[in-house]
Amino acid sequence: MEEVEIPSVRGETDLGEALRRMKESGRKALVVDLPEGPKLLFDQDLLPLHEREGGKPSIKVKDVPESVRTVGVPIPGGSINIPAPQAIRRGLEATLGLKGVQYAVVGIGEGRARVVSATGDLSRFLADV
Repeated sequence: MEEVEIPSVRGETDLGEALRRMKESGRKALVVDLPEGPKLLFDQDLLPLHEREGGKPSIKVKDVPESVRTVGVPIPGGSINIPAPQAIRRGLEATLGLKGVQYAVVGIGEGRARVVSATGDLSRFLADV
């Protein structure tokens, strides 16, 4: 099980700012930190809407539908890369094994989020070089 660190933003962030944060971080995804739980959005979710609106800050990321199913699973330390008890890892694997859940957000703070993939393939998050 691997994880990736990506930017996080609040729901009121507009599309242009969200895309700028992704570009600055060299990532193609970000987490929207919402009271009801995290939402994972990819550049392909945001770019068409941003272009359609002509770059105007009229659409907020909280209003963009997510293309993947994500759950929030806060774990101590906010990362699986720290020594985590086996019970935490097993619980996370069981959560990711639920039908339709593709990603788990394991930590959010200070404009960053840590995400674990059910498939282990994190290339979708990385910007093209």
